[in-house]
Amino acid sequence: KHQKKILDEEAYIESLEKIIQRDFFPDVEKLRAQKEYLEAEENGDLEKMRQIAIKFGSSLGKSSRDTPAPYVTPATFETPEVHPGGLNAHRNKSKTGVKASEEGDAEKDDKDLLPSLDSFLAKHTSEDNASFEQIMEVAKEKEKVKHAWLYSAEEEYAQRQIENLALPSAEQQALESVKAGLETWEYTARNTLMYYPTGVSDEDAVFKKPREVVHRNTRFVKDPFSQAVSKSQLQQAAALNAQYKLGKVGPDGKELIPQESPKVNGYGFVSTPSPAPGVNESPFMTWGEIESTPLRLEGSETPYVDRTPGPAFKILDPGRRERLGLKMANEVAAKNRAKKQEALRKVTENLA
Repeated sequence: KHQKKILDEEAYIESLEKIIQRDFFPDVEKLRAQKEYLEAEENGDLEKMRQIAIKFGSSLGKSSRDTPAPYVTPATFETPEVHPGGLNAHRNKSKTGVKASEEGDAEKDDKDLLPSLDSFLAKHTSEDNASFEQIMEVAKEKEKVKHAWLYSAEEEYAQRQIENLALPSAEQQALESVKAGLETWEYTARNTLMYYPTGVSDEDAVFKKPREVVHRNTRFVKDPFSQAVSKSQLQQAAALNAQYKLGKVGPDGKELIPQESPKVNGYGFVSTPSPAPGVNESPFMTWGEIESTPLRLEGSETPYVDRTPGPAFKILDPGRRERLGLKMANEVAAKNRAKKQEALRKVTENLA
């Protein structure tokens, strides 16, 4: 069995945090810088704002080096910008600007040295995990000593199988008495018929294809909140809500008519005329002065891609068998509720 390298708890947890942040949350550093920038702007700390803009100004607009830019989930629900040229154009654009500081480069070099999450867990362990494994090994040995009769039969069978594979001489074959049957069933102390299966053995797992987490499949590749779909769904929901209110009476005792506006003494409200449409809207451009270097805080600079080479996750609709089972369960529950209500009604009538 491969011996894992034992690390202390602080180093083990710190390495796990770095790997998880690098592979699954590459934008955490950018979001922290944005948070510090907003706090400095709120407190009026111009010096700190300038330092953050100098240190992270060139890196906030680009994605992590380990995660491809097209697969990064945007920080907001805004429509992303689609740059011509795809990934290459994004890389060329991210190369421009001021270089990162030496401290940031050293941290990224340390991150590059760390392996993937599965590889790290397969080769390293913490002191607590190692001590727990030792305790479990001691418990297994005690259990074997306590139930020695169960495991001794397995050892005897294994030894007998080895002896059967050996080719005895003619004299030994003539002297020994052979059983009528052949032993074809491999005896195990805890067989899968009478005990729960213990899982795949280590020998079988070695020859299997190693598992790999495709990090691009954990990110959104397109906008999950499509405006066209949302608009149609809102219109459909509004129509259903209007149909649902038909024939119902409001708190004032009058019938709810969704098509008409509220009325006071039989008169409805008149809409305010708008001689200049859009006059109260926010202007597209304003004039002013820039006190410091602008720092972009939106997440819309993250582009999307049309497809992903890996498998896509999709929640399938319930099948016909599942829908039928849910329908039958609902019918049985309704019958039980009706029986219960009928029994309560009879008891109430008898008591009255």
